[in-house]
Amino acid sequence: DPRLATVINNLGSLLAFQGDYESAKPLLEKSLVLETKVLGDKNPLLAPSMMNLANVANSLGQTTEALMLTKDAYKLLEDSPNRDEIAYAQALSAMALFQEQEGDLTGAANNFEKALQTKEAKLGHKHPDLTEYLINLAMVNAGRRKFDDARAELNRALEISQESFGPNHVNLAAIWGNLARIDLYVGDRAGAAQKFQNAQQLVQEHVKTVFPGLSFAEQRAFVASRIPVAMSGMLSTCDNTNAAQCYQSLIQWKGLLVEALKRQSRLERLAKDPEVGQSVRQLQALRTRFAQLFHRAGKLPFSEWSQQTSELIAARESLERKIASSKQAAGLQDVMCGMTLSKFRELLKDGEAIIDIYRY
Repeated sequence: DPRLATVINNLGSLLAFQGDYESAKPLLEKSLVLETKVLGDKNPLLAPSMMNLANVANSLGQTTEALMLTKDAYKLLEDSPNRDEIAYAQALSAMALFQEQEGDLTGAANNFEKALQTKEAKLGHKHPDLTEYLINLAMVNAGRRKFDDARAELNRALEISQESFGPNHVNLAAIWGNLARIDLYVGDRAGAAQKFQNAQQLVQEHVKTVFPGLSFAEQRAFVASRIPVAMSGMLSTCDNTNAAQCYQSLIQWKGLLVEALKRQSRLERLAKDPEVGQSVRQLQALRTRFAQLFHRAGKLPFSEWSQQTSELIAARESLERKIASSKQAAGLQDVMCGMTLSKFRELLKDGEAIIDIYRY
C-alpha cells in the first residue's frame, strides 16, 4: 500500500528533523523499498525519498552511501522529461555539496548556480527557500576568493529572509555569521565583530522567547548546531583589545540558555501546584503555540505572522507576571539572569578567579 510508505517516510523525516538520524534511517530505507516496489526502480518520483535518505546517511558520516543515493536521484531526474523541478534543484544542490567536500569548487559553484536558477524559475525571486541556495553558493565563491560575489549573494539572502521572517528571526543569524566570515577573509576584523554580534543577539532572543516552547529533541538539535557556531564566531574576533566585551556577550548568552532550561524545569514542578498550576499549564501551552508559529515563519504573510506573534507574546507576558507574583514562584528567577561581567567580578573575593574554557 503506497499510503504505508508515505506514513513511514513522514515519520522518518520527522525524526531526522529532530536530529535522531539513527532512528530515522531504517524508516526511510523501508519507505524507499516500498515505494520502489510500487513505482519501479526507474521512476523519478523516487528521487525525493532517495534525497531524504542520502541526507540522513551523510549526517551519520556514511558519505559513500549518501553520494551513491544522491547520484542515483540526480540521474533519475536528469533523464526525466517531466521531472519535479524542486526535487531536481535539491539533487543539484546535494551534488554540489559533495563536490565542495572533494575540493571541486568550480563544479560546486556551477551546480549551486544551476540549482538556484531552477528553484527561482519555479518559486519566484523572493521565495525564502532560495536563501539556502544563495548561502551555499556564496560560501563556495568565498572559497574561490570571489568575495564580492559572495557578499552580494549573502546580502540578497539577508534581504529575502528579512522580508519573509522579519528582522529578528533566528534564521538570519547564519547569514550574519557568514557575512562576518567574508569580512574576516578580507581582513575587516571590526566589521566581522559587529556582524557576529548581530548573529549572537538573534540567537540570544531566540533562547529567551522560542527555545522554552520547543520539544526536547528540537532543543537538543538547537544546542548542538547553533551554540558551537555562535561561540566560535564571537571568539574568532577576540583579541586583547576587546576580550572583555566578547566574554561579556558569551556569559550573558550562556546564562540565558542555562536559565531557560532551569526555568522550564521549575515551571514543570509548579504545574502541579493547586494555586498556580492552571496558569502554568496555560503558559506552557502558549509557549508551545509560539514555537509552532515560529516554524510557520515564511509560510504566512509577514504581517499576519507578526500580528499573531505579538498577540501570543502579550498573552504569555501577562501569564508570566501573574505566576511571578505568587508566593509559589519564589526562586523562579535565577540570580545569574541578567548578570554582566562587571557584576560577576564583584561576586569574586580577592584572590579568586574563574576559568571558563572554550574550544573552537
